[in-house]
Amino acid sequence: MATVFRNLKETLSVIPEQRKLVLFEGYCNDACIPEHLRGFKIDADVVIFVMAFPELSNATLASASACFLHPGTGR
Repeated sequence: MATVFRNLKETLSVIPEQRKLVLFEGYCNDACIPEHLRGFKIDADVVIFVMAFPELSNATLASASACFLHPGTGR
């Protein structure tokens, strides 16, 4: 996982958030949000849940989708 975190830090460009994030939902697409993170203010600019599934083919290396869009920018 250290390699994954290092790669994310090197490749992502994140605009700092001016307020703390709150995750209200129990799921983000297929990722289960841990209960200790739900409904609490998280001091973070981005939250990433990493999951792995067996694929029927080798066609998909990785995919991503947003769970939370900024209310001002919609991004």
